[in-house]
Amino acid sequence: MSALVLIHAFPLSGEMWAHERRALRDAADPIVAPSLPGFGGTDVPRIEPSIDDYADSVVAAMDEAKIERAAVAGMSMGGYVAFAIWRRHRGRVERLLLADTRAEADTDDARDRRVRLAGVIRERGIEALLKTPPQWLRKGSPHWAALLTAIRRQPPEAIAQASLAMAH
Repeated sequence: MSALVLIHAFPLSGEMWAHERRALRDAADPIVAPSLPGFGGTDVPRIEPSIDDYADSVVAAMDEAKIERAAVAGMSMGGYVAFAIWRRHRGRVERLLLADTRAEADTDDARDRRVRLAGVIRERGIEALLKTPPQWLRKGSPHWAALLTAIRRQPPEAIAQASLAMAH
């Protein structure tokens, strides 16, 4: 059994992997699903983190769990972070899974949307994000209410910082 590291999507926390952690507990040991800085009850960084900073925080969680090498999986923003771990700490990655994400840089339009989103969240809070949800946040999902609850638990500043980190 090898270790598994699961990196959460934007704008959620490591808790998004609770079901998968239970389902995979006999297939991997240990399974670590850290919350990126600012998410899941962790302290919101005073200085805006970069994707590389998030990657280093995941590697620190691996160190804390005494994981030398692991299968690293990231979804959405977690994919950006997983790819940064592969770039920065390649020896720590046994296998890499990038789900619902991209390896190439955002277009100028996508970067501008992320910067604007951060400003809207800082000005009007999370509800502004949820009032006119982005394309990736689809109403009508059977998990819609749980998803909204999970997003509302995250600090608006952490969400704004993450949006800016993905833009750069």
